[in-house]
Amino acid sequence: MSAADRRCAWIVPADHPALAGHFPDDPLLPACVILDWLDACATQAYGSGLHGADVHAKFLRPARPGDRLDALLHPAPHGALDFEVRIGAELAVRGKRGKPA
Repeated sequence: MSAADRRCAWIVPADHPALAGHFPDDPLLPACVILDWLDACATQAYGSGLHGADVHAKFLRPARPGDRLDALLHPAPHGALDFEVRIGAELAVRGKRGKPA
């Protein structure tokens, strides 16, 4: 971890509105909600988030109610930003934001 890296954590609330109907018998947090959370983390840490930039993300494990999401944000060359999200020891999301517009 470098001095410019930032961490962010969030526990998915069981009553989060995005979980309603997604899916009733096996609720999981939609990817767009995770990206919005990462956007807020990046904006707070660096002054620019994910919106308005080219974002590539791979979702490797679903996030469910009660899961703790731990994000690591790592500035990359030319204004890019690498990110990963873990749930426990398991990698759940990894991706990259290109240079902000």
